[in-house]
Amino acid sequence: MKWNRRVLEVAADAAVVLLGTMIYASGLYFFIEPCNMAPGGASGIALIISHLTGLPVGLLTAAINAPLFLLGYRY
Repeated sequence: MKWNRRVLEVAADAAVVLLGTMIYASGLYFFIEPCNMAPGGASGIALIISHLTGLPVGLLTAAINAPLFLLGYRY
């Protein structure tokens, strides 16, 4: 019984994180990028590099975030 409850809690947490990520990505794609505004953090750096090089914003954001996630996991 406890195992099923824990699985449901983890699934609910994952669903909320996924929903938040989708909302953030939609705002970035539909509002921030077309207006050529650069927010802070990894997405802002990715937008600036994308503007300079023409590379996709999503790919750049993932490439910038990957080492940050690994450092965070390590510490």
